[in-house]
Amino acid sequence: MSGVPDDQDRQSSIAVTTQVVSLVNGYLNIPINERDIDIAHRLGKFAGRYNLT
Repeated sequence: MSGVPDDQDRQSSIAVTTQVVSLVNGYLNIPINERDIDIAHRLGKFAGRYNLT
């Protein structure tokens, strides 16, 4: 997912998971919960000259 609003540089995987669940439920209308996601990572803002992997 790209462009998640209200992101911060240092977020826990729990906070990212909660945001993803909220977005998937709200925008995609797909009913999921936190147990459906093993782990979520925030990669940082995209910069074309850097590799985020």
